[in-house]
Amino acid sequence: MNYLLDTHTFLWAAFSPRKLSRRAPEDLPDVARRMGCQVLELDSEDAASFHKLPRAGHKDPFDRMLVYQAIRRHKRLISRDAALAVYAPQGLELLW
Repeated sequence: MNYLLDTHTFLWAAFSPRKLSRRAPEDLPDVARRMGCQVLELDSEDAASFHKLPRAGHKDPFDRMLVYQAIRRHKRLISRDAALAVYAPQGLELLW
């Protein structure tokens, strides 16, 4: 099964909170690869068609893009953000 991790989930998996520094987000792609994770790129199809996802009360565009990628690419989204559950009717499988 393929999963798509919300950023906070990846951060919590990769670092203990006391080790997380300002530089850590810049190092995330390299850390992900060392952990054996595949970094999912935002492709032009995602960017051009994500407007089709209803806003459904969730206004964060980055979260909405994660939701759209998860639905479009048939991946479960691992996120603690319970507000994303509103996208279940569109096909989102949310796991926490």
